[in-house]
Amino acid sequence: MIGTLLHVQWLQMSRDRVALASIFLLPILFFSVTALIFGNMDEDSGKPLAPIKIAVTDGDNSEVSRSLLSGLAAVDAVKLDIEVVTKQTVSSISKRVRAGEFSLAVVVPKGFGEAFPRLDLSPPAIELIFDGASPIDRHLVSGALQAAALTLIPYLNLSPEHLENLSPERRKLLAAIVSQLRWPSAASAPTVDSSPADLIAIRTSDARGTRNGASSYYAAGTGVMFLLFSMARAGGSLVEEREEGTLDRILNANTSSDSLLLAKWLFY
Repeated sequence: MIGTLLHVQWLQMSRDRVALASIFLLPILFFSVTALIFGNMDEDSGKPLAPIKIAVTDGDNSEVSRSLLSGLAAVDAVKLDIEVVTKQTVSSISKRVRAGEFSLAVVVPKGFGEAFPRLDLSPPAIELIFDGASPIDRHLVSGALQAAALTLIPYLNLSPEHLENLSPERRKLLAAIVSQLRWPSAASAPTVDSSPADLIAIRTSDARGTRNGASSYYAAGTGVMFLLFSMARAGGSLVEEREEGTLDRILNANTSSDSLLLAKWLFY
């Protein structure tokens, strides 16, 4: 009985080339395209990761800012292709990032080197200009900046007159720095409420001017996937109605093909 049913179903399917291709060829094509897109993202593919190309402009041009940028270039956890840009405004650099010439831009503001050594003052934030179409790069470069900021610890002014007026947040930061210097190993270091990762402030801005660049990026992909699955379900519904004989009745009625396809797309 089961063999007879399978034979009948195979005969019906073999006569319908569209259904046959949808069952066997479409999944193979779908997974093949997916493998081609994401297959090269494996670390074992043998291809080295392309460095992140960033533009750097030093508006402060102090010893502290130069040391920070030198430390950024020396970070080996992230591959960076750094190009120093001079005599350009933040607006012009943002245009170059938006045009795809750079993945990101790092702008060191004026007064950073003067205010950084004093823990009782908050130095101006370093501006990180990124492209919203590549939301991951900014987190990598931001972490690299915080790692490079550890090289600026010798510039801190730890004189008593500067330590008297520290805010609670800056005191936690100082405790974290001292803990890092005394116990380089994380296993032996005591627990503190903060970490040297907060040593410098970083302000991020999207070169495209969109506040939710990453959300818009993923929302577009999700919308395309919903459209794909809804069209596939609507096509399956048309095949079922043709097999049941109801499709001919609908087409013989006062219903156009455009209206039928639109209804299937909207409600499936």
